[in-house]
Amino acid sequence: MMNQYYDALDVDRRRWLFETVTAQIEAVLGLDIDTPANMPGQYSAFVDDLCERVNVRFEEKSCGFDGGAVMQFIGHLASDREHPVPSFIHDVCEIQFLPREDRSEYICHEQSSKPFKINKILLEYAIKSSQIDEIMGLLTKGYCAESCDRLPTGCCYILGYDLGLVPEAMLELQRLEAKKNGWDAIVDGVEEQCRFHSSRGCTIALFKSPACIGSLCDQLGAHLEESYSAVVLEPFLEALARFRNCCIDRSEVFKAMDAIIRTGRTLIL
Repeated sequence: MMNQYYDALDVDRRRWLFETVTAQIEAVLGLDIDTPANMPGQYSAFVDDLCERVNVRFEEKSCGFDGGAVMQFIGHLASDREHPVPSFIHDVCEIQFLPREDRSEYICHEQSSKPFKINKILLEYAIKSSQIDEIMGLLTKGYCAESCDRLPTGCCYILGYDLGLVPEAMLELQRLEAKKNGWDAIVDGVEEQCRFHSSRGCTIALFKSPACIGSLCDQLGAHLEESYSAVVLEPFLEALARFRNCCIDRSEVFKAMDAIIRTGRTLIL
């Protein structure tokens, strides 16, 4: 399906597709990707070219990130772990541009029940979480950093990274994301605060649990009510409330995330 989608695009739309895909890859992996002078004429060539550009970044010694940790991260997200980078790129393309029912895991699968590819579910979660984290950062992080009366821990005394709503595969990706971001804590005994909380704030952004992302204390809620009109704020708060109790292996979680992104962007524009 992606072959047909790509082939139907003109040069300008192919460049837009490249920019959209690379922006998502950069947000998930934390690396910069060079733009080609000319867009490949076929989808397979597009994936190969982008794969080469990603691999070049891994090989650079001064790139500012741990290439091995990033590759391990990709391996846990890609549908095809034998060919992780091209599979990861293809998965991002399908998530971004194809209706869910037209994606490869819904057309070609051996499982009898959903989710057909937990890796791809988690990649979709990461893509949408990167957008939500940007919105929440603009709406809440300034207040939390400067006005919270429970600093330095704040709401992170709650172990919100799990709360029984997170599949084991995502718990592992939380650890990998935190490690990729420099986290090396070892938790022994009773946890007195979220294991991913640090002096610089949270060490994860892509795999926070719904309960964590959707949690607003009373003071922060009051601050938002003072800052925004009810007409635009209430749909956002309703979307957060729906999301808080979602299970991550169902498509409903992505409908809730889309609602947060849509209503949140209305607030920050």
